[in-house]
Amino acid sequence: MNAADRQAALAVLLLLKNLPGVGRRTINKYCTEHLKCKFTLFASRREREAEIAEWLRPAGVQPAGRDFEAADAAAGRILDWLAAHPDVTALTVLDAAYPQKLRDLGPDQPPVLYLRRNAPAARGAEDGDGAQEEADCTAVIGSRWPEERTFREGPDLIASLVRETGTVIVSGLARGCDAIGHRAAIAAGGITGAALASGIDMITPAMHTGLAEEILRTGGFLLSEYDPGTEPAEYRYAERDRLTAALADRLLVLECGIHSGTM
Repeated sequence: MNAADRQAALAVLLLLKNLPGVGRRTINKYCTEHLKCKFTLFASRREREAEIAEWLRPAGVQPAGRDFEAADAAAGRILDWLAAHPDVTALTVLDAAYPQKLRDLGPDQPPVLYLRRNAPAARGAEDGDGAQEEADCTAVIGSRWPEERTFREGPDLIASLVRETGTVIVSGLARGCDAIGHRAAIAAGGITGAALASGIDMITPAMHTGLAEEILRTGGFLLSEYDPGTEPAEYRYAERDRLTAALADRLLVLECGIHSGTM
């Protein structure tokens, strides 16, 4: 896909993401039925809106003109934000560099994925036309309030795994077991990545801002399916967890309760 097609497709997907009543399954269906056949370089905004409205009609979604105006404005703000943040790449499901492990989610794959790395790595991911070989990953999850034994023994277990296999540790940047996983990987000289339940520009909890910067400084990554400026919400943590699970080749539970989010 050339740069013009790529930018046009991203603009259309961002518009769809911001239309009321349009979710990721609908957007992925649109990509399958439309954008793979014709990269959307519309002659005018009116032509684009008319085609999208026609396509959405069978699904019972009928955006008004003001809905398109608001969604188009939101898409424009995101594109401007991306232009000002070269360390963040927006990958769409139409990009060859989109992670295959997330494609395996099928209709629940994020139509747009925001990936933050150190600037040179981010630009490389965007410019590459070929699919990237994906690293072996281990998800580290568990209680946000682990016992002292987990703090004491968990890092050694993770460090041994990283040193012996070279696996990338993925988690959710939460307090407790998530943070143990990230920090142990860094201490072992490995790579770690965090899936966020908020926009790529919002680190939660705020106390882990320094940890997020350390992840990036040591060659790791942050990723999110939510547009910049999106606040975390309870349901977004569950949605985030599906990305962590999809990226992982194996799952390491450090500690959890019988009735818990981990279980």
